[in-house]
Amino acid sequence: MAGAGISVGLSTTLGIPVRSVLNHCGQGGLAMELLGPFAIVLACVLAITAWLTRVAGYSAAEPAIPQRRATDAPARAWNQLTLPPQWPAPPCLSIGRDRLSITDANRLLVADAQGLPPLRVQEHGGVLWLVEVTSGKLVGIGDARLPALGIWSIWLRAVDSRTILAREGLLHSGAALRLVRQPRNAADSNAIAVHSVTGRLVGYVSPRIAAGLAAVLDAGTSIDAVVVSFSSRSGSSQPGLITLLAASPQTLSHLFEPVSSHGTVQMSLPDELLTG
Repeated sequence: MAGAGISVGLSTTLGIPVRSVLNHCGQGGLAMELLGPFAIVLACVLAITAWLTRVAGYSAAEPAIPQRRATDAPARAWNQLTLPPQWPAPPCLSIGRDRLSITDANRLLVADAQGLPPLRVQEHGGVLWLVEVTSGKLVGIGDARLPALGIWSIWLRAVDSRTILAREGLLHSGAALRLVRQPRNAADSNAIAVHSVTGRLVGYVSPRIAAGLAAVLDAGTSIDAVVVSFSSRSGSSQPGLITLLAASPQTLSHLFEPVSSHGTVQMSLPDELLTG
């Protein structure tokens, strides 16, 4: 009865329908109750989007080419460690550049007395090729005779050029990498990880190639790798393919020995671990 009296008094004094005011206040309270959960959901969406953009390299819009930050190491600084020393790049030969025939390959692709192959690496159009030194003819990177000479071809597939690879300096021919055995890998006991020389994981050797290469690494042979080519432009929205040439430091040094006095490509190594 007292409440009814107050309502009548308010209605009479202020000329405002009390029921309308109370209904309005009730709706406002409901809106305030919904505002909290909405804010939490919005914060989660923003956090997930930021994580995908930074860590996974995902972006709904066309991504910009990664810019080096003040904390990033110089892309081509040198770190000697256990990798072979920097070698002058092989030049383009003036004689025939067609592929070595199967017959000639069987005859010429034989290691010398020091166990080194009769091959050099040469640059043609920004891509590194193997060239047989006596004929000047090209040898395919995937040639089945190469493993017998201590040379392996490795392809890193579905590589996102927008993320760490650009900062690691791996998107150019001659960039060096390391192969690291993972014998306790749950998925594959022959697993071989591919690391930049700063220690960052950039991919894995395919199971087919790792099956033969794992025994070589387990025997204590050091195997390093060099980027031969990259199939996609830096900043592209499509994943790319990095082709690597792997061999012992001695063999890599031999392959990079100059065969004439013009044209150079250098094996370049970043010098310290980059932060994510």
